[in-house]
Amino acid sequence: MAGEETIALNITGNASQVLRNINGQIQTVNKSFSTFRNILGTLALGGFITNTLRWADSIQDLSNATGIATANIVGFSQAVQANGGSIEGAQQALNRLVLSIGEAADGSKTAQDAFREVGVTLNDLSNLSEQQILEKTINGLAGITDNAKRATLQNDLLGKSLRGVNLQGVAAGYGAAVAAAGPYADSIKAAADAQDSLERNLNNLITAVTKLIQPLSDVVAGINVSADAFQSLIKAILAAAASFGALKLLQNTKLLKDIGNAI
Repeated sequence: MAGEETIALNITGNASQVLRNINGQIQTVNKSFSTFRNILGTLALGGFITNTLRWADSIQDLSNATGIATANIVGFSQAVQANGGSIEGAQQALNRLVLSIGEAADGSKTAQDAFREVGVTLNDLSNLSEQQILEKTINGLAGITDNAKRATLQNDLLGKSLRGVNLQGVAAGYGAAVAAAGPYADSIKAAADAQDSLERNLNNLITAVTKLIQPLSDVVAGINVSADAFQSLIKAILAAAASFGALKLLQNTKLLKDIGNAI
């Protein structure tokens, strides 16, 4: 009886030690995953900030290219998105509108007639700002009840990117969307400047590193390795990987055997 109790105690003690070891490994893995989750969270936040800076830069670039204020670009984009379109489509429409204004200013009768149909006169084209012409254009298009005529004029003045968009809804929501975006104009410009600075400094860094590693680049460029040599290298890597896998299998087998012996 005493011998059986001693054996039972030994088995219990060994099993407990093995289980404690396993539990310790599990806790270590949990800590590693926790750290990994924190890293992922940081990367996600970094990616969000990067995307925000790029978005602001694209808005500011469009403003510089078209002469339309950032608040009007953001407001128009949001109004279009809320009425069946996309931000990208809205920005394409703004680019097309500025081209249409230029064509009308250069004497294109087709462009001038299209603007006249939506209530934008030659005097307006000469004296109003781009965002004022934008507002008159979308209001004029929204007021046209003939669907075919409105679609033709819309295509002539704004291009095809707003096809299927509810222009009545855009016109109705445009003013409020511009007013809501107004307070963020300075922030958008600051973010755009930050993105430009990052890109400029990154380019400077790349140029400097390229110059720094030129001696190494020259050495690498002069290396000529045959296909047979690459094949031998790949075979050696695969053999090493297979050996490592076999070693891990033996280790896992030993762990399972230890647990079985303990139990």
